[in-house]
Amino acid sequence: NDGKYSYSAKDGELRLTVANTSIFADHYGQSTRDDDCRYMDQEEQRFTLALAPYAGTWQDCRLHQRAALLNQPMPHVTETYHAGKLPAQYSGIAIDDPSLQLAAFKRAENDRGFVLRLAEAAGRTCSARIRVPLCRREFSVALTPYQVSTWCLPDDPSQAPYEISLTEMMVGDKVALDSLSVGVW
Repeated sequence: NDGKYSYSAKDGELRLTVANTSIFADHYGQSTRDDDCRYMDQEEQRFTLALAPYAGTWQDCRLHQRAALLNQPMPHVTETYHAGKLPAQYSGIAIDDPSLQLAAFKRAENDRGFVLRLAEAAGRTCSARIRVPLCRREFSVALTPYQVSTWCLPDDPSQAPYEISLTEMMVGDKVALDSLSVGVW
């Protein structure tokens, strides 16, 4: 589904909570509630639910990709023929292992390259080749089951892509202090 947060399957029955009317962020209990409390899921609810029958394992049928497309449909622009530099078909990023998902692609916080975040979604160890024609980059990654890995693709073509943390600091012995947006003590 594209936004409901409670589901279960028991004795051949599928269940989905479509409206949760508890108080939003209710951390303190009834003794501190007043008339200003805001309740969750009030009024009209809209959501999409997809049932995807499959044979074999959920990893082999790529349920993680189907879920990602349900939750964030691919944007597209309909265009007509015109003269230009790009071919009729173009891929900005290509990942050769279907168990890897592109979780983010953005400009780096230090504005010296791009950040690419990958997530292994099938519970398998994998090795993949990542091609980013948009940045004229190609490199290999190896991920463990369910690992999230973040990479910096520097603007300087002489610098190889390198792994960084979620906060965009370098991984390993060196820390890229210039990429921090907070003070260093």
